[in-house]
Amino acid sequence: MNGSSALASNSVGRSASIILNDADLEAAVSASVASAMLNSGQTSSTWTRLLVPHSSCESALEIAGVCAGSMVLGDPLDRHTQLGLVISARHRASIGDALARGPRLITGGSERISERGHL
Repeated sequence: MNGSSALASNSVGRSASIILNDADLEAAVSASVASAMLNSGQTSSTWTRLLVPHSSCESALEIAGVCAGSMVLGDPLDRHTQLGLVISARHRASIGDALARGPRLITGGSERISERGHL
């Protein structure tokens, strides 16, 4: 291909937010986190990965943690709620299973169960 590379992308359920070197890191990460959290991250087009230059990784994690940690968790019928319930106990268990495989948790982590579901 004369110095070029082929790129294949699966656009259903495995979307990545790609942040380049010259981006405003705080604005880009903040927008990425907000978008990823729509519908508690349970949409087929939610961003599941945040790709940043290696030199910006720790800063991006810190920004993402602050953004996610500042979200108001709760009942989706409460107008102040920014991040609602996951759809079922089974789905909440799958989150726990994913965390058990070793990713670094940067905010939250304690399960709360309300009368309407799992947070």
